[in-house]
Amino acid sequence: MKRWIMALIVAIAALMAMTACAYVCAQKTVEGSGTLTTRNVPVGEFESVKASRGVKVVIADRTGDEMIEFVERNKDKITCINISRHLVPYVEESPDELIARIPTKTRVNCVLYRDYPRDELVQYMRRFKKYNIPIQFRFDYTDTTPENLYDEEHDMILKDLKEFCRYTGLDGCRMRCGYHFDFEGLELTYHKTLPYSTIVENDGEQTYDILYDILIK
Repeated sequence: MKRWIMALIVAIAALMAMTACAYVCAQKTVEGSGTLTTRNVPVGEFESVKASRGVKVVIADRTGDEMIEFVERNKDKITCINISRHLVPYVEESPDELIARIPTKTRVNCVLYRDYPRDELVQYMRRFKKYNIPIQFRFDYTDTTPENLYDEEHDMILKDLKEFCRYTGLDGCRMRCGYHFDFEGLELTYHKTLPYSTIVENDGEQTYDILYDILIK
């Protein structure tokens, strides 16, 4: 009896494994190993991406329609798509009309350096207001320190945004902060963050490492 039960269990396990394999093959799904790493991995044809926490997908050599179709098939797995669009373009960009067609929540990320072209800021914001795509301006994190994280007096970018937009509030912690604005009905954020996730402090007796980013898988 025990041998028969064990054989049945093994058969069921094998059937489940074959079914899972058949499902993956049929769905053409790309699935990670579970190990956190950053590397480029070329794969064959696929139709979906299975990720337990987050994944960066670079779709190359595909048309705009193919990209839209891919997002449409996987939109139930996507919280938001962040799109880099800087005042000074560094790479060839896809048309704004294509971004507006993306069937999930989207947000434009734009890094503003100290010498950014201020006279182009309003035109840039109106560019994405046309499609009602929120913008997150980001201060150069390599230039961010605990001393200037919340410094408003000497932050010219913040002053420019307050001049052109309606300031609505501030949130943050000791590692990062976000100034929120409204530009003619468009949601904007000015984000500043320190270039590390640990602060070392000493209370006179002991030294502490205060962690602000912990990944739990």
